[in-house]
Amino acid sequence: MKNIFHLIIIQLLMFPVQFANANPFFDGKKLMISNVDSIDRVAMYQDVIFSFTQEGQWKLLSFEIGIEEDLITNVELIQTDTLPIQVFLKITGTLISSCPKEFRIQHRMIDNTFEVAMYNSSNSPPILCDSGFTEFTELYPLPIFSLKKGSYAYNVNGTFQGVFTLVKDNDLLH
Repeated sequence: MKNIFHLIIIQLLMFPVQFANANPFFDGKKLMISNVDSIDRVAMYQDVIFSFTQEGQWKLLSFEIGIEEDLITNVELIQTDTLPIQVFLKITGTLISSCPKEFRIQHRMIDNTFEVAMYNSSNSPPILCDSGFTEFTELYPLPIFSLKKGSYAYNVNGTFQGVFTLVKDNDLLH
């Protein structure tokens, strides 16, 4: 537990943090952070909560380790052809029940590669559902505005990869 606390603090101080639903929020007593990357995984730590102690230190109260969605069957790249170019990942898969499901999708960019992680949302309320297979589709925009011309890769949950090319700098000036 202590090692995870140190890892999260290092992440907060040294690396940019990606947030799923909101910015970090501090209510005067607790600091709530939606997602924190690890060195190995995008948004690995989720729903992280710290409290500020009377001694002036941060104490880790709780966090969850994200569970990557393993029911993805395909990732399709959709790229527009008008400036500014937009790129979307169309992520499809099959659920093993009819329950509606919320996903948490996060990314980070390392060099010219977008690392994308799709997680089961732990905030979905438990409900009774019929068994049976249900298709899902999520459309995720990659933030490519202002990228320079060149080739870029994407990797979704370490399983689905692809490459796209920007033939011009992606801004409104070119």
